[in-house]
Amino acid sequence: MKRIIILFLIYQCVSAASPVKAAPFSDVPEDHWAYMAVWKLASEGILIGYPDGTFRGDEPITRYEAAVVLERLYDIVSGRMNAGEIRGKARFKSKCKSKFLWISDQK
Repeated sequence: MKRIIILFLIYQCVSAASPVKAAPFSDVPEDHWAYMAVWKLASEGILIGYPDGTFRGDEPITRYEAAVVLERLYDIVSGRMNAGEIRGKARFKSKCKSKFLWISDQK
């Protein structure tokens, strides 16, 4: 469950309208409530899944996996901020920081 919450919040931080193409992972059906968040994160290169083409959304996320996802997210967001694609940098940083702090308090 924490994996889905984390991915949803990351999706909120980088979301933009994108056309839907094909399911990125064989175990995430298009009618799943988190499908668009998973698809968006995969299309941005934040999630790559496992070598067998699955996402394994019902399994707990490890600290290593979380570190990789956050590092990829940071690289994308930093690049967009530097390119001027994200306006209101302070508000954006504050919004994401407060969401991530909320997750860290949920134990």
